[in-house]
Amino acid sequence: SIANFDMEGVLLLSDIHYGAEFKTRENEYNPTICINRFQTLLNEVVNNCKVHNIHKIHVFLLGDLINGLIHTTTRLANKVQVIDQVLDMCEILSTFLHSLCEHIDEVIVYYNPGNHDRVFEDKKDNINVDDFGRLLMKYLERDLREVDNIDIVKTEVGEPIVTKICNNVVFGSHGDKDSLKDCVSSMSNYVGIVPDYIFLGHYHHPVEEQIANTNVVVNGSFAGNNEYSSNLRLKSPAIQKFLVFNFKGKLCSYDIKL
Repeated sequence: SIANFDMEGVLLLSDIHYGAEFKTRENEYNPTICINRFQTLLNEVVNNCKVHNIHKIHVFLLGDLINGLIHTTTRLANKVQVIDQVLDMCEILSTFLHSLCEHIDEVIVYYNPGNHDRVFEDKKDNINVDDFGRLLMKYLERDLREVDNIDIVKTEVGEPIVTKICNNVVFGSHGDKDSLKDCVSSMSNYVGIVPDYIFLGHYHHPVEEQIANTNVVVNGSFAGNNEYSSNLRLKSPAIQKFLVFNFKGKLCSYDIKL
């Protein structure tokens, strides 16, 4: 079949928290389950691309790819030490993107750091470069350098990600620096333009909301419900969002349940 060049796919990939191990009434998570969920995600994304005849996909890595060491409770939940979290996540993401490139003609990858990716426990001790994700992205660039149909983007303005999808202006950020209520005004003022769409992670709960002229899309959590969210009586099922765009904007969205 002929690829539909008017449609492009978007995968929001965030809040993986690789390295954590926990079990709640609703959810169990550990490094092995994480790897299995990546296979489920790959199958669902490829299937959705086939359904919509999509040849180009944008992958937004929106932070908290590892569980890190930012709190004592975080460290206690870690099954894998932080350096091994980074090394393992490099391999997992590289394998995932390699496989995606075998099925999709063009893959574009963007990265934005999360709060769990920071190097030091106290965020006041961190500067922007103190980010384990920088190591991860450097590895991906090297490991995927022979793959012709992938582009790992370095955005000019840094954080947030600023790009266009089917001529729609899109911002991407982890979500810890902005509230849902104020993200449109604060990001627009900072970047100097008003986006058509903002993609966020961090909140562990999938939401799509129109704020003024901007559609805000919040990704779910790859890891799903943990002890912290359960103690707050919150439900955060393991979900990642896949969106389909054309030149009019977002055509549809899928909550991929992992």
